Amino acid sequence: MKHRLEDYPGAGELTLWYEKPAHTDYKGWEQQALPIGNGYMGAKVFGGIRREQIQFNEKTLWTGGPGTPGYALGCTRDDNGQAMHEIQNMLAAGENEAAEKAMRGLQGSEAGLGAYQNFGTMFFDFPGLRERSCRQYRRTLDLRTAVSCVSFAHKGLRHTRTCFMSYPDHVFVAKFDADGSEKISFRFWVESAQKGKCRVKGADTLLLSGSPRGCVGGKDSPDANNLRYAAAFQIVVNGGTVKPHGEDSLVVSEADSAVLYLCAQTDYEDQFPHYRSGIDPVPQALQRVQVAAEKGYEALYQAHLADYQALFDRVEIQVGQEEETSLPTDKLLKKYKKGRQSRLLEMLYFQ
Repeated sequence: MKHRLEDYPGAGELTLWYEKPAHTDYKGWEQQALPIGNGYMGAKVFGGIRREQIQFNEKTLWTGGPGTPGYALGCTRDDNGQAMHEIQNMLAAGENEAAEKAMRGLQGSEAGLGAYQNFGTMFFDFPGLRERSCRQYRRTLDLRTAVSCVSFAHKGLRHTRTCFMSYPDHVFVAKFDADGSEKISFRFWVESAQKGKCRVKGADTLLLSGSPRGCVGGKDSPDANNLRYAAAFQIVVNGGTVKPHGEDSLVVSEADSAVLYLCAQTDYEDQFPHYRSGIDPVPQALQRVQVAAEKGYEALYQAHLADYQALFDRVEIQVGQEEETSLPTDKLLKKYKKGRQSRLLEMLYFQ
């Protein structure tokens, strides 16, 4: 039986969709994994079957800045007037190369400016699933709802995984469910990109905390700044159980459905000169996921939808797109690069 895109969740003209998971290397992260975000947190969904991985970040997780040795707010040196006079004399004397080199001294110090950081990656390991035994795979991003969805059939029954990033509630939400007699079982853990410590808290929650190290090739950045960060992950199941597995992971067993709530934040505050709130981000992150879990998936989704669509629906473009949505987005793009015009792809790019 041939299945149409319309048979799967997240289908529609304003949908990016693919027939296989993203690769788990850097190229896969950059070019294939599907992005979701709320201006505060962001995530990349890879869509793996047996092992799903979702990389996430938060906008204030940086190295550098206050607290970093040598940091001077990016300011220039104090004798700019004299330096400018010297540069003028060099130019007048035709010493252009020397003048150009001297002008770099007016650009300010880059010491301690730091860089934006990766927070970490969530992993979901499903021991009862195998790629070769799954059919009708779809990985989608619906632009009208800002929802990423992975859907496939296992033993004739459909598994669906939906993710969105809520701005009103400041949380990432992921729901895992299956039709009929199929149950949801997986192990969940988090790998910090900053050498942070992840630990179990209670029966259904993980906590990740630390200070950004700017790790590159296993070495800490010289721009480490003692910023504090925290991320809380809570799983709520319908049927089945969730319980700790060791000191740093959770196991969901035989659930009808499971919902993960994530909140990530730091103690950064946009106030000169220290740019720190002085507030421990751990209890704040915990409180947000607990409030989100109490509201539940459907309430969070409806609030997310109302907030997002109030912005997204302000603009719509029609460029004469008449293609069916039966061709995956990556194949549309491949044909486009070879010179085949696609109004549908251009409309998706605009949106």
